[in-house]
Amino acid sequence: MSFKETKIVTMGGIKMMARKAHCPNFNHGRTNVPVRNCPVCGEVVNSKISQKVCSEGKHAKGRREQNAYCIDCGAQLT
Repeated sequence: MSFKETKIVTMGGIKMMARKAHCPNFNHGRTNVPVRNCPVCGEVVNSKISQKVCSEGKHAKGRREQNAYCIDCGAQLT
């Protein structure tokens, strides 16, 4: 299952999106996140940082660091 998978649940007659799985990365709970995207699930964790256009070399470096997603543009690396 992907961390991005969601389902619609109904609570008290209100439809809401609920995540099936929680990301283990601590960036989701921080107030001053130094990166735009989470390297584990790819979700935007700091929208104040502008999205960058990355090179293949930067993505190769991210794969060597065993990131599943690019922290700058959110592209899937694996």
